[in-house]
Amino acid sequence: MTKSTTDPFQAIASADLHPAAMANSEAKVITLLKKDLAAGCDINTVDKFGGNLLIAACDIGKPKIAKFLIDQGINVAYQESTGFKRTALHYAAREGLGTIVQLLVDRGLDVNAPGSNGFTPLLMACDGAGKIDVRGLPGITQLLKSYTKIVELFLAKGATPNAASFEKGHTGLHYCGDKNLPAIAKVLLEHQANPNVRAKEAGISALHFAARHGFIEVMVLLLSHGANVNAKDDYGFTPLHEAADSNQPEAVKLLLAHQADRSIGVDPGFSIYTKKETALDMAKHRNFSAIVQLLSS
Repeated sequence: MTKSTTDPFQAIASADLHPAAMANSEAKVITLLKKDLAAGCDINTVDKFGGNLLIAACDIGKPKIAKFLIDQGINVAYQESTGFKRTALHYAAREGLGTIVQLLVDRGLDVNAPGSNGFTPLLMACDGAGKIDVRGLPGITQLLKSYTKIVELFLAKGATPNAASFEKGHTGLHYCGDKNLPAIAKVLLEHQANPNVRAKEAGISALHFAARHGFIEVMVLLLSHGANVNAKDDYGFTPLHEAADSNQPEAVKLLLAHQADRSIGVDPGFSIYTKKETALDMAKHRNFSAIVQLLSS
């Protein structure tokens, strides 16, 4: 038997180099992997970071390599022995690899596996979707649809809609509010996700995030599914404070239309605020004239 001449992990990593100039990079890597396996390389070998080859392929978003490894009988359920303790399903979800996610779910991988930091595959999908920051470019719309379908699949297979990360306590809806993911928010809310979950991070709600950024479509979804328009975070900030303090007039209009209480003040002593400042006080302090006009009428 011929000795393997390549490091299979380095071979996979090479598929992530100069992708624009390596349209067939995955095919080249698969050829190398075939040689390695024929030479006796253990398909379930683990790298120094505690992951296997399938995790490595999913981590850099290479579905053809991942499919090849699955077809060759790699241990699909392998969990990282160090670090985040994730499976390939976590990384496939984060990278929006819908076909691979389906294959792994069909093979029984746990859709609620939290890893070491509480990030379930569903949260990884929301996190991945939130990192798409160039909307409207070719392929981006389809990728966002892929993430939405992945979330739908996880929920259909029993994923917990209110799963939250261990450190900050962010749920999928928090990601939707912070990163403008209305399609995913809609799916989560239709599966009974709670719009009023307070994160460990300052007690903030998904509506606080959406109001801060002026993500109107997400705000409408949250409010129509029972989000508390006057929810307070740990510092007394309501969504109206967030919208006013971030100069988001359309968000202010929407919140006022849903009976937001403009008289609520933040807790004294927070940051630059030394009294129970209302949203109007904040807008005046920052010279946001449009917000001042809305809140003064």
